[in-house]
Amino acid sequence: MPSLPARQLLIVWMSLVSLGCPPKGSVWLTPHASPWRPGFGIAPDSGATESIGPSALILYRCGVAPPAGIVWHIVPDSTGFRTKPMASLPSRVRFGDTPTGYQVLVPPERLEVGCYLLTTSSSGSLKFSMGADGAARAWRD
Repeated sequence: MPSLPARQLLIVWMSLVSLGCPPKGSVWLTPHASPWRPGFGIAPDSGATESIGPSALILYRCGVAPPAGIVWHIVPDSTGFRTKPMASLPSRVRFGDTPTGYQVLVPPERLEVGCYLLTTSSSGSLKFSMGADGAARAWRD
């Protein structure tokens, strides 16, 4: 049986590839988020409101390779997936809130000042930083 870190890495990998290859979209920070609880827009186009479909979502610290740096990981609940479709990821998600039809693989950890990377299995990624005031700010590379 694989070691715990190997199993966690396998879960991350499986959640990313098991959902197929849906079209790419956009990921952005949404305005009016609460301190230390950033909100994310995830849609085919920036600012759009339609869903991208089922998608895993992983938030981890920059510079710390998963699985060690993961601070939140949700995936569509696959229970009964043979008899019902998997839930689509809403176009707006707030850190720590689990959308209906999703399950938590890594519960949300307290965010700290620093860099984070949000990735989805279908819409790319977003690099942002948390400031001392608890506000999230997108990185400009």
